Amino acid sequence: MRLTRVRLEQGNDFLRCALVCKGWSEVALDVLWGKLDNPLPLLRLLAPWNRSSRALEYERPIRADDWKVFDRYASHVRTLQLDYLSSWRVHDEVYSEVAQKRPHLTLLPNLKSLRIIPETRWNLVHSLLFFGRNVRDLEFRWLPKLTALTPEYISDFFGECAARMPKLRKLALYGFEIDYIAQLQTDVVKLLPAILDLETFSCSLYFATSATFVALSQLPSLRAITFDYPTKCGIGKSVDIIDFCPTLMNDSFPALVDLSFSATFEDASRFLEMDFAPKLKKLFIHSPTLESASQLRLLLSRLSESRKGLVQLCLSSVSPVSGDSSKDEGNREIDRVTYETLVPLTDFPTLVDFQISYHRPFQLNDSELEMLIESWHDLKVFHFGSDPFLQEKPMLTPAILPTIAKCCPKLQELSLYIDTHVDDPYLPITDPVYPSRFPSLRRIEFGTSPLAEKDTAGFCLYLSDLLPGTCNVETLCGVSWLLEDEMVHAGFGIEPEVVPRWKQVSSALRMLITAREQERLRTRDLEKEAKDLSMRVAMLEEQRRLGLSAIAERKGSASVCVHQ
Repeated sequence: MRLTRVRLEQGNDFLRCALVCKGWSEVALDVLWGKLDNPLPLLRLLAPWNRSSRALEYERPIRADDWKVFDRYASHVRTLQLDYLSSWRVHDEVYSEVAQKRPHLTLLPNLKSLRIIPETRWNLVHSLLFFGRNVRDLEFRWLPKLTALTPEYISDFFGECAARMPKLRKLALYGFEIDYIAQLQTDVVKLLPAILDLETFSCSLYFATSATFVALSQLPSLRAITFDYPTKCGIGKSVDIIDFCPTLMNDSFPALVDLSFSATFEDASRFLEMDFAPKLKKLFIHSPTLESASQLRLLLSRLSESRKGLVQLCLSSVSPVSGDSSKDEGNREIDRVTYETLVPLTDFPTLVDFQISYHRPFQLNDSELEMLIESWHDLKVFHFGSDPFLQEKPMLTPAILPTIAKCCPKLQELSLYIDTHVDDPYLPITDPVYPSRFPSLRRIEFGTSPLAEKDTAGFCLYLSDLLPGTCNVETLCGVSWLLEDEMVHAGFGIEPEVVPRWKQVSSALRMLITAREQERLRTRDLEKEAKDLSMRVAMLEEQRRLGLSAIAERKGSASVCVHQ
């Protein structure tokens, strides 16, 4: 009856069903113990807690037979989180006693994923207890609250990571603006070459420096380099990557498929000109500065020459700055993005996902955008500069939506900066050759697009004739900037009075889409019924014609007989 000691003491279905047989018991234990948000359920298996003190500690010493109970459940743990900033607190003596009395080095033999959020350097020491040779996924979050940390501690800790977890496949290092970031980056560079089986490296937005890329470049199994975006796990400091110039060898990144990094478009252009990563299919470049149209054109031209096989291309030039985004750091006017700027995109026929964020609205009209996307028949995600800083009149009109539906029939996500005025929202959207609706669309957004009060009803009615019932219309406006909410509404971005209008569109759109679909079903039923009636009438007409012919023939035959 091992289930009587499981960590969940509530009436769970797994607990009841698992009593059927031992096979079900093992399955239930895998579910109940497979993922732990903290180590308390494990530690309390060894001895009862003394809850009188501020931090949890044992009432009695750990005995030898306690480890038999512990091992029964420890083998089922696959994922463990050590969040030392949460409400639970365990006395240091508990970890010391566990470390001294454990009968074997690995406490959790089947642990695959470990997440650590330390508060003090002692938390790093305590987390070593849960390291194991079978850990594949390791995540760290380095916070400013982490105190009493010296360079020696960082170096020693990463050395333990490489020695105790040699089978790591995924490493994630997320850090906010912390004072020891430079030392952390230095030790990460030393750590990476020792993790030969690493397949995925993830980090904060501005964490991966040139030295980090050089260290990663020789890992034979590395398939993905990604960063957290937007900033759920910290940003880092953009000054660390402002000069991005890694020196790579020709055989660098032999298995890399997915690459994300932060650099200016000029540095990224030089970097991607080098001969590396022959299998690269996905690319995400975030610039820490406001990029000009000429730099964007240069980057796209270089990519069209060397990376035509990309299936995903994401570019971002909406940096966390305030002020006039029409001018660069030198107070020079930034040129505008036109069709000529983006024309190299026509050399990427295999694109499935294209996303671009820019600080100013694009100067493209409907026909120019159609020329840009007319060959992207497999496109599934299209985010096209929907959230610029400056609120200028959009050049794209609602008429572009049926065009996009025609060119990209597989589209699932769409985001545009668009003029929401519709001349005649009651005019049905039809196309005699191509379908004008989005059959597969799952999500649509309009970023910071303006929406006048007089256009709300018309645009809502227009959209209802285009969107399928499966499309998410709950959030039609929003931004992806690296800015706090109060800055978004403090001089640029979405106007406060526009947000309620978009919410009105969202609330009404779902009902209108449902009504449109029901109307189409009734129309199809009526058309089917009319077609059926037409066929019946034609059949009756044919029968009547044949009947009249037969009567005429009989009359003719009778007349001949009379004359004879």
